[in-house]
Amino acid sequence: MPTALVFDVNETLLDLGPLDPHFQRVFGDAAVRRQWFQQFVANFLVTVVLGTYVDFGTIGRGALDMVADRLGKTLTDDDRKRILGTIRELPPHPEVRASLERLKAAGFRLGTLTNSTKDVAGAQMRNAGLIDLFEHVLSAGGSAVERRRGARFPRAQRQQPRQQNRHEHQAGTRAAHRGFVPTAP
Repeated sequence: MPTALVFDVNETLLDLGPLDPHFQRVFGDAAVRRQWFQQFVANFLVTVVLGTYVDFGTIGRGALDMVADRLGKTLTDDDRKRILGTIRELPPHPEVRASLERLKAAGFRLGTLTNSTKDVAGAQMRNAGLIDLFEHVLSAGGSAVERRRGARFPRAQRQQPRQQNRHEHQAGTRAAHRGFVPTAP
């Protein structure tokens, strides 16, 4: 039975919906936010395959520019700042706090692991009102090369030494079933 759960942050715990007004203003369609996030995930996966670490902001800007190019839009620096700057201020999905509280009350140690920088990750958890629930707020940092060699997120392993080298997904609410890494006693 796992004793600790480590969650992904963006769109697992935190709702990207507040970015929609910015995408509506810039692109004329809030649904472009979904295209941007899909492009972000694709770009992130390329960095994993290549064994390189690139922070969330850099990947996010690149994905934003790719989507804008594809849609024939020209972005200003202000457009990029407004969209990407909102990442620090995202709210949690409605069910997240209660779900995390239930997990913590059941004895699980909780942490987050994100591709954002440590500063951004901490700001996100503070601004979302979730920081008190997490024992660790971790950034993947430069661990992509080590992940490629078979050790997933070694920095997290050093800080939570019981972490297993596998991902398991279990049923439950969105907060309790997406993006966690279980650890064994």
